[in-house]
Amino acid sequence: MQLFELWLPLIAAGILIAIAISAWFADHKVIGVWFGFAGLVALLLLIALQIQESIGPEQRSPLESEMVAQRAYLSAEQYTLENFVVGRTTRLRYVSVNTGKTPAYNARFFATVKVFPFPLPKDMGFTPPDEKTTRSKITIHAGASQPGHKDMDAPLTADEFAAVIDGSKSRLYFMGVVRYDDVFKKPHETWFCVSVGGPSLDAILKSESVRAGIAVQTTGLFSFCDPGKPST
Repeated sequence: MQLFELWLPLIAAGILIAIAISAWFADHKVIGVWFGFAGLVALLLLIALQIQESIGPEQRSPLESEMVAQRAYLSAEQYTLENFVVGRTTRLRYVSVNTGKTPAYNARFFATVKVFPFPLPKDMGFTPPDEKTTRSKITIHAGASQPGHKDMDAPLTADEFAAVIDGSKSRLYFMGVVRYDDVFKKPHETWFCVSVGGPSLDAILKSESVRAGIAVQTTGLFSFCDPGKPST
């Protein structure tokens, strides 16, 4: 604290209280009361300045701009399609990446892998389950990543396979939300939605590099779609 910040309220309080005492004993009680009140305000200001000085920078509430710059940012990316075969349970692998500057705490992942109409109707988005069903919460540090996967609820049918390969009216969607808390204990959500299907997927599945749809990962294969809700 600079000297004038400490001494100015102290000197002002001393002068005002001295005037108040003099006025009181000189039978100018009203004036004395007012000057006494002003002196008390100056003393309270001094106490407030001392309390503020005693609180270190690490204990003060950070500015909103600082929180935005220093917080965690989680995303779901690096998608890999597996087991896209009739009669098998299709799996979508992903990697959750923290591109922020601080850890993401209590990170949990909710998603679905399902064949939906294409384009995706507005009323057919993803609704996450109740938070009570969350079995695991993890911490993802700044610059770190966490792999994961999500399976279809049932084995892929022949009709679903044909519809996705055609791609004109249906596609395989991977959509969901990543929820987490930042270092400032504020909750956040990252909503995502991607789809795959059509001639590009058909060509990859027929290539020699892919064995019976076991693993498919290529740039441009997955198309982004509107998850229907904003990320925070």
